[in-house]
Amino acid sequence: MDKKASFNLWYAIAAIVAILLLQYFWLSAKSVEQLAYSEFLTQLDANNVEEVVVTETQVRGTLR
Repeated sequence: MDKKASFNLWYAIAAIVAILLLQYFWLSAKSVEQLAYSEFLTQLDANNVEEVVVTETQVRGTLR
């Protein structure tokens, strides 16, 4: 492999690693924490819940 192709290959590998790291940190920042329903009700009573979505099988909310 010539020097120029090797140089470009390392840039491609570095770009792929950078994209994977950005994806990892972005997804971990948007992580979902499960709460017990009693804890959810406690947070709701304390007015710490910004938004609630109720479906047939789930109750999802966003804490402030």
